[in-house]
Amino acid sequence: MKKLNDKNIKEIFTKIKDIMIENKDLLFKLDSIMGDGDLGITMSNGFIEVEKDILNYNEPKIGKIFMKAGMVLAETSPSTMGTLVADGLLKAGMCIQDKIEVDLRDLTLFFSEFVNRIMVTGKAKCGEKTIVDSLYPAARALEDSLKANKNYK
Repeated sequence: MKKLNDKNIKEIFTKIKDIMIENKDLLFKLDSIMGDGDLGITMSNGFIEVEKDILNYNEPKIGKIFMKAGMVLAETSPSTMGTLVADGLLKAGMCIQDKIEVDLRDLTLFFSEFVNRIMVTGKAKCGEKTIVDSLYPAARALEDSLKANKNYK
Protein backbone atom coordinates (compact mmCIF):
# COMPACT_ATOMS: atom_id res chain seq x y z
CA MET A 1 0.00 0.00 0.00
CA LYS A 2 1.46 3.31 -1.07
CA LYS A 3 -1.37 5.59 0.02
CA LEU A 4 -3.59 6.00 3.05
CA ASN A 5 -7.31 6.72 2.84
CA ASP A 6 -9.94 7.96 5.30
CA LYS A 7 -10.43 4.48 6.76
CA ASN A 8 -6.71 4.17 7.49
CA ILE A 9 -6.62 7.58 9.17
CA LYS A 10 -9.58 6.67 11.36
CA GLU A 11 -7.78 3.44 12.32
CA ILE A 12 -4.74 5.50 13.31
CA PHE A 13 -6.88 7.68 15.58
CA THR A 14 -8.32 4.54 17.18
CA LYS A 15 -4.76 3.36 17.86
CA ILE A 16 -3.80 6.75 19.33
CA LYS A 17 -6.84 6.57 21.61
CA ASP A 18 -5.82 3.08 22.74
CA ILE A 19 -2.26 4.25 23.45
CA MET A 20 -3.51 7.24 25.46
CA ILE A 21 -5.78 5.02 27.55
CA GLU A 22 -3.04 2.43 28.04
CA ASN A 23 -0.58 5.11 29.16
CA LYS A 24 -2.96 7.29 31.16
CA ASP A 25 -1.25 6.54 34.48
CA LEU A 26 2.23 7.10 33.04
CA LEU A 27 1.15 10.43 31.56
CA PHE A 28 -0.34 11.38 34.93
CA LYS A 29 2.92 10.47 36.69
CA LEU A 30 5.13 12.35 34.23
CA ASP A 31 2.88 15.40 34.22
CA SER A 32 2.82 15.46 38.03
CA ILE A 33 6.55 16.14 38.10
CA MET A 34 6.32 19.56 36.45
CA GLY A 35 2.64 20.12 35.76
CA ASP A 36 -0.73 19.69 37.35
CA GLY A 37 -0.94 15.96 36.69
CA ASP A 38 -3.99 15.99 34.44
CA LEU A 39 -2.33 15.02 31.17
CA GLY A 40 -3.38 11.36 31.28
CA ILE A 41 -6.99 12.28 31.88
CA THR A 42 -7.25 15.11 29.38
CA MET A 43 -5.48 13.29 26.56
CA SER A 44 -7.23 9.94 27.01
CA ASN A 45 -10.63 11.62 27.36
CA GLY A 46 -9.87 13.89 24.42
CA PHE A 47 -8.90 11.05 22.10
CA ILE A 48 -11.89 8.97 23.21
CA GLU A 49 -14.07 11.82 21.98
CA VAL A 50 -12.00 12.28 18.82
CA GLU A 51 -12.42 8.62 17.93
CA LYS A 52 -16.18 8.69 18.60
CA ASP A 53 -16.63 11.77 16.49
CA ILE A 54 -14.49 10.87 13.49
CA LEU A 55 -15.75 7.29 13.25
CA ASN A 56 -19.16 8.83 12.59
CA TYR A 57 -17.76 11.59 10.38
CA ASN A 58 -18.70 10.72 6.82
CA GLU A 59 -15.91 12.63 5.10
CA PRO A 60 -13.44 11.06 2.66
CA LYS A 61 -11.06 14.05 2.62
CA ILE A 62 -8.09 13.28 4.86
CA GLY A 63 -7.25 16.86 5.78
CA LYS A 64 -10.81 17.53 6.84
CA ILE A 65 -10.69 14.47 9.11
CA PHE A 66 -7.57 15.83 10.79
CA MET A 67 -9.16 19.26 11.10
CA LYS A 68 -12.29 17.72 12.64
CA ALA A 69 -10.11 15.77 15.08
CA GLY A 70 -8.35 19.01 16.02
CA MET A 71 -11.66 20.77 16.67
CA VAL A 72 -12.94 17.92 18.83
CA LEU A 73 -9.68 17.71 20.76
CA ALA A 74 -9.70 21.47 21.36
CA GLU A 75 -13.20 21.20 22.85
CA THR A 76 -12.61 18.08 24.94
CA SER A 77 -9.00 18.30 26.09
CA PRO A 78 -8.65 21.62 27.91
CA SER A 79 -4.95 21.39 28.66
CA THR A 80 -1.85 22.95 27.20
CA MET A 81 -0.96 19.70 25.44
CA GLY A 82 -4.51 19.28 24.16
CA THR A 83 -4.45 22.80 22.77
CA LEU A 84 -1.05 22.32 21.12
CA VAL A 85 -2.00 19.01 19.49
CA ALA A 86 -5.41 20.33 18.44
CA ASP A 87 -3.86 23.43 16.89
CA GLY A 88 -1.27 21.27 15.11
CA LEU A 89 -3.96 18.97 13.70
CA LEU A 90 -6.05 21.90 12.49
CA LYS A 91 -3.18 23.72 10.80
CA ALA A 92 -1.59 20.60 9.30
CA GLY A 93 -4.96 19.33 8.11
CA MET A 94 -5.32 22.47 6.03
CA CYS A 95 -2.20 21.51 4.05
CA ILE A 96 -3.85 18.32 2.77
CA GLN A 97 -7.43 19.48 3.14
CA ASP A 98 -8.87 18.10 -0.09
CA LYS A 99 -6.86 14.87 -0.45
CA ILE A 100 -8.84 11.62 -0.40
CA GLU A 101 -5.61 9.60 -0.29
CA VAL A 102 -2.22 10.60 1.05
CA ASP A 103 1.22 9.32 0.13
CA LEU A 104 4.60 9.85 1.77
CA ARG A 105 4.93 13.34 0.29
CA ASP A 106 1.56 14.35 1.76
CA LEU A 107 2.35 12.76 5.13
CA THR A 108 5.69 14.54 5.24
CA LEU A 109 4.03 17.87 4.50
CA PHE A 110 1.33 17.18 7.08
CA PHE A 111 3.68 16.09 9.85
CA SER A 112 6.20 18.88 9.21
CA GLU A 113 3.42 21.44 9.45
CA PHE A 114 2.03 19.71 12.56
CA VAL A 115 5.39 19.89 14.34
CA ASN A 116 6.06 23.43 13.15
CA ARG A 117 2.69 24.61 14.44
CA ILE A 118 3.34 23.07 17.86
CA MET A 119 6.73 24.79 17.93
CA VAL A 120 5.27 28.16 16.98
CA THR A 121 2.21 27.98 19.23
CA GLY A 122 4.14 26.52 22.17
CA LYS A 123 7.16 28.76 21.58
CA ALA A 124 9.34 25.65 21.81
CA LYS A 125 12.32 24.25 19.96
CA CYS A 126 14.40 21.10 20.09
CA GLY A 127 16.46 20.59 23.21
CA GLU A 128 14.02 22.22 25.62
CA LYS A 129 12.65 18.91 26.92
CA THR A 130 9.22 19.28 25.36
CA ILE A 131 7.17 17.11 23.03
CA VAL A 132 9.09 18.76 20.20
CA ASP A 133 12.14 16.65 21.14
CA SER A 134 10.27 13.55 19.97
CA LEU A 135 8.19 15.00 17.14
CA TYR A 136 10.88 17.00 15.34
CA PRO A 137 13.16 13.97 14.69
CA ALA A 138 10.13 12.03 13.44
CA ALA A 139 9.35 14.81 10.96
CA ARG A 140 12.98 14.81 9.79
CA ALA A 141 12.85 11.00 9.37
CA LEU A 142 9.84 11.38 7.09
CA GLU A 143 11.70 14.01 5.06
CA ASP A 144 14.74 11.71 4.78
CA SER A 145 12.51 8.83 3.65
CA LEU A 146 10.94 11.02 1.01
CA LYS A 147 14.35 12.11 -0.28
CA ALA A 148 15.43 8.45 -0.41
CA ASN A 149 12.33 7.53 -2.48
CA LYS A 150 10.92 5.22 0.19
CA ASN A 151 7.23 4.64 0.76
CA TYR A 152 5.46 5.65 3.96
CA LYS A 153 6.01 2.26 5.63
